[in-house]
Amino acid sequence: MLKAHRRAHFQNKILTDGFGSDLVDRHIRFLNDGANSNAVDLCELNGKEVVRKFVKAKPSYQREKNNLTRLAKFPHSPNLLKFDDESRILVMDYCGIPLDKYGKKVVHRHIFLKPISQACYKLKHEFGLFHNDLRWKNLTFQNNQIFMVDFDSVGEIFKDADLDKIYQKMRLALKFNL
Repeated sequence: MLKAHRRAHFQNKILTDGFGSDLVDRHIRFLNDGANSNAVDLCELNGKEVVRKFVKAKPSYQREKNNLTRLAKFPHSPNLLKFDDESRILVMDYCGIPLDKYGKKVVHRHIFLKPISQACYKLKHEFGLFHNDLRWKNLTFQNNQIFMVDFDSVGEIFKDADLDKIYQKMRLALKFNL
């Protein structure tokens, strides 16, 4: 109940006070809230759907901003379009509905395991990074492409890390959570 109250308060603040409204043309609808973000909402910018994300903690905001900037050429992440360091707001491409919203019966999630593995492989080998919070709600699908979101939990890969075992566990975790 408290979480819903906070969300309603924050949505009201966005709509009435214009919080972060100078970064987008108009607010469309609230999407969700997460552990490190107070609110994520769908907006419009230059006739295109974008996501506006307010991040509570400054270290999380800085980490996500830095990772998105570094991953500008990674085809499986949203492009960072705008940001405001003072209010800790990120504006990025809208990459579709999270896979956990599709429902287990509607979509056979196992068909996504190979594209997810390929995206993780590319993230590892081309950028030297590992997504530490890979789960269905942080994966989206749009235009026949898988996207990873929530990049504040992406970290550098250490040379002695056994990523094959880590990715094998990740695939098993996603597979059994179908």
